[in-house]
Amino acid sequence: MTVLILLLVAFVSLIWALKPWRRGVSLVLAASIYVASTGMLNGPMESWAQNEQPSAAGEKSGSQLIVLLGLGFEVKDGHPVVPTYALPRILKAVEVYRKCQALEGADCAVLISGGATGEGAQTEAQVYKARLLTSAPDMIGHIQLEEKSHNTWENAQFSSAWAKEHGYSSAVLVTSLLHMPRSQAYFAHFSLPTQAEASEQSLGMKSLLPSAWNLAMVDVFMHEQIGFWRYELYEAMGWNAPSA
Repeated sequence: MTVLILLLVAFVSLIWALKPWRRGVSLVLAASIYVASTGMLNGPMESWAQNEQPSAAGEKSGSQLIVLLGLGFEVKDGHPVVPTYALPRILKAVEVYRKCQALEGADCAVLISGGATGEGAQTEAQVYKARLLTSAPDMIGHIQLEEKSHNTWENAQFSSAWAKEHGYSSAVLVTSLLHMPRSQAYFAHFSLPTQAEASEQSLGMKSLLPSAWNLAMVDVFMHEQIGFWRYELYEAMGWNAPSA
């Protein structure tokens, strides 16, 4: 949506470009959109996401909680399915679980966070659990669900409460690369330290030809920045839910 607004502004500016300063604004906007669409900003955005992640605690044996954040689901032919763009999170959750199980004496649990979306009777957590078990049926009995949350803030709030209730003092967090810094900040607000396990390491390749995917990545990045600003504003105003 943010990128779409910029495109509309650029279009209107081009129409109104009767004066030199308006032509200048149009050219700057057009150049910015082109640069974003070629993937030139992907590297800086990746660096930002990785630098914003808190220092990860080293893995050790014992009980480990892996929190998987959902990314919505679609309904196809009357059946809920995990969308293609969310599958990397499923894969990463399986990888992290396998790595945890390989540790001596490890007791590994996966908590899937995501409530009802209004698209059916099932919750996001239930849909992701079914897909996860399709890929790794041996994980049955090791998956728990948090089914009240409707956004990242509530993911952190309710998952942190569940973790503390069940004796976990930290968690491994699985979500998308650009989504990770804000998610970790929210979990930290609710006093649950997290170790980052991003579902991807690269946002895309550079190319001289514009790509809608690269524009989408910039849109996600801007959405995350707005989320950070909103959190800081709410924190300053005392509007955020208390950590306890």
